[in-house]
Amino acid sequence: MKNIVSFLHGFGWGLTFGGVAVLLTTPHSGSEVQTKTSTWFKQTAQEWRKIRDERRAELEAQLVDLTKALS
Repeated sequence: MKNIVSFLHGFGWGLTFGGVAVLLTTPHSGSEVQTKTSTWFKQTAQEWRKIRDERRAELEAQLVDLTKALS
């Protein structure tokens, strides 16, 4: 039990110091990071939607071809 508490204590301090180090060494302001992150997520989601729609069209075309072949 003592080992677990010791591990959790060290893990907590590691998270704290790691978080502070990241905040102090980030090269951009908070609003810049938020804007860049938001833009990246929107672009990525848009690309995935495009890929999904293209794949769906391909599968629907295959389904039509198979349906015609079986008829």
